[in-house]
Amino acid sequence: MSNFDFLLAEWPLLHESATKAEVTAHADARASCFYARRTLELTVAWLYKQHPGLALSRKAIIADDFLGW
Repeated sequence: MSNFDFLLAEWPLLHESATKAEVTAHADARASCFYARRTLELTVAWLYKQHPGLALSRKAIIADDFLGW
């Protein structure tokens, strides 16, 4: 059981990333930080897509197109 099971139904990609951060926290702190950051970046990307009032900078738009978020 994970602290992030509540994400599974609506945001499976976030759940996967957050769970990996949780699982690797003690065994590999560096990997855990990577997955925690990825989870946060995916969350912020989702927020910008859901709320049209939030405006991305040109640099962020280019990165978004490149990364395919």
